Amino acid sequence: MQTSHEWVLQTHGFHADIVNKTMRFDVVLSFGIDRAEALETVCSEVRAEFPDYELTVVPDVDVSD
Repeated sequence: MQTSHEWVLQTHGFHADIVNKTMRFDVVLSFGIDRAEALETVCSEVRAEFPDYELTVVPDVDVSD
């Protein structure tokens, strides 16, 4: 998944089931971002592209140096 948000550092663990219309992935967020706001932004953008899918996004925070 490509994103234009600099605070989305990485996505991983992506799985989509086209039969059951579910999608799941983890998103690594930069440390200084509000997690709830960032997660809502990502979810709303993905839902706009895939409105028929049940979406699960798991936020991670980058704690590496």
